[in-house]
Amino acid sequence: MNTILIIDDDPAVVRCLQKCLQNAGFNVLTAEHGGEGLKQVRRYHPDLVLCDIDMPEVNGFALLEALRRTALTADIPVIFLTGRTAPADFRQGMVRGAENYLPKPVSREDLLAAITTCLEKRALQKQREDTRVGQLATEVATTLSHELRTPLNGILPIPDLLEVGDQPPDPATQHALRDILRESSGRLNRAVERFLFYSELLALSQRHKTTLLTLAPHGLGPFLAACAHRLAEGWSRPLDLSVEGSAPVNLPPQHLEYLMGELIDNAFKFSSAGTPVTVELAVTDGALILRVDDQGRGLAEAEINSLRVFRQFDRATHEQQGFGLGLSIVHLLIQIYRGELSIQSQPGQGTSVTVRLPISDPADESGGKVENVEKLPR
Repeated sequence: MNTILIIDDDPAVVRCLQKCLQNAGFNVLTAEHGGEGLKQVRRYHPDLVLCDIDMPEVNGFALLEALRRTALTADIPVIFLTGRTAPADFRQGMVRGAENYLPKPVSREDLLAAITTCLEKRALQKQREDTRVGQLATEVATTLSHELRTPLNGILPIPDLLEVGDQPPDPATQHALRDILRESSGRLNRAVERFLFYSELLALSQRHKTTLLTLAPHGLGPFLAACAHRLAEGWSRPLDLSVEGSAPVNLPPQHLEYLMGELIDNAFKFSSAGTPVTVELAVTDGALILRVDDQGRGLAEAEINSLRVFRQFDRATHEQQGFGLGLSIVHLLIQIYRGELSIQSQPGQGTSVTVRLPISDPADESGGKVENVEKLPR
């Protein structure tokens, strides 16, 4: 059953639309203004939003822009149902990415036809996405071949090198072989662990949802700072790192470490030594905000939009080790925690990645929980 969110500040309109859509077999959510509507979208991820334009707090145009700015809500279709009938308003709505623009009053037949067409279009897009996932099998095989065989090529010859001649290799050669073995086996282990973790998250994202994060007495600032500094040391760039802020949020440490680890690692990977990498942590407007900024090579808009599993940005020019799964893993973690990922970047000027994870207040009578959800295992 498809879920439709109705956002309108006129209670009579909401009741009429709700009854019409429920009778047509849809699950219906409602919100009385754009601000509440954004919260509903972030919490429930409806299949379609039916929205007025002139509303208090956040109007329809602003809501649409907010949805399109973040990856997890960018593909949710929006149909404007409004009293604005001027051609300029229609053009503005369509240019900003609305699927349709219906003037009030609208007949039941026209409304349901517009919704049906929109949902069918979205279903077709999803089918195409699934097809593209299948087509990625070749890329997976190619990437696995490179990322697994490369370290293996460093490991496999070592036994033979140790058996050459009657005498063991001299100490310098043994030391060199140990270094090769240590580096190659470490790279192989990291590649396998990352691939397995991604596969696990992919399965969990299909079967599980988690409760909202809750406020807790201990802040995450020191833990995050420790993780960030370990990564900076690994890149021999401890002086480039700056960690700011703290937040009392009960996020599983393993997931925070991986989530922020991937973002911080990418910031160091795609920026030069001597340039700053800044990590910020805060609680704002009922959400945990995690932000990582760098002044590296940056990403073009097409690169951001084409983020896919097993595909690295401009790999032919900027060769990097790893599956290129980093941001895909981050995306899945954010999806599991009902959050949002936002990437702002310009080539040559750096990248800013912001993660927004909704949290609940333990004083809330509901405990921040949503019905019929399972808690993700740690």
